[in-house]
Amino acid sequence: MSANKVVVGYDGTPGAEYALSWALREARRLDASLELVYALSRAAYVPAAFMVPGTAIWADHTAMQAVQDMLAEAADKARVDYPDVPITAMTDRKSAVPALRDHAAGTALLAVGSHSHRAIAGLLLGSVAEAVTGHSLSSVVVVREPVLPIDDRPVVLGLDESSHADAAIRFAFEQADALRVPLRAVHAWMPPSDPWIGSPSVDREEVAVGELNWASRLLDGWRTKVPSVAVTVEPVAGHPYQVLTESTLDAQLVVVGARSRGGFHSFRLGSVTRHLLHHGSSTIAVIR
Repeated sequence: MSANKVVVGYDGTPGAEYALSWALREARRLDASLELVYALSRAAYVPAAFMVPGTAIWADHTAMQAVQDMLAEAADKARVDYPDVPITAMTDRKSAVPALRDHAAGTALLAVGSHSHRAIAGLLLGSVAEAVTGHSLSSVVVVREPVLPIDDRPVVLGLDESSHADAAIRFAFEQADALRVPLRAVHAWMPPSDPWIGSPSVDREEVAVGELNWASRLLDGWRTKVPSVAVTVEPVAGHPYQVLTESTLDAQLVVVGARSRGGFHSFRLGSVTRHLLHHGSSTIAVIR
């Protein structure tokens, strides 16, 4: 595997096209190669949903050829639009999540679309995108919109104290610099609850100043390294669920560090990140 490679999950859907466009632009920025991956998974018939012994039926030759043609067409078009990006296309007989996870291991980035087949209001993330983001060891970008030729919306960085915060800060600065847009660093903090009777009162304004100073210090080094990026630091009193979700309304990209409070190796998304992926409206990068 190569760290200088961007992988994109591709199945020909509009969401996959958005992800491909985003991944191509990123591969050019990183001077990296790009790999399209189509997961064949299992085809139309698997006996009784695995409840009885039997042989799964894989896609027939006609279906396989259709997949190969679709990938070849997408790769050829991408090469015309991005002649400087080395492009390959792969099929994988594993299901989508392990296939994308394996192909993205050790790479610069994995990009996926966010299409959902569910009609539940407010849930914007498809099951594959959710699972890949939760189980991948690489950084994942869930692309929700087409790449616009001109887009002056800012990049938003969600600041927290996760172990991946430094990587997220770097990615956000690099994206804002490449896109020539401002960077909004948003730090959600929960106001202290009313103190018990007889205890010292809590000065919320003083707490807010402390949160601003903490957030600003995190960014000092990168402000010096990338002085071309206009940065605003916004400590916002409120639950991170609400604050970060609202930040997606006027952003072209929201960047967060992967964060999980659990100890399970196979599920690495914190609850705030999961909520943001389901309810946010912009493209979202989960950085490791």
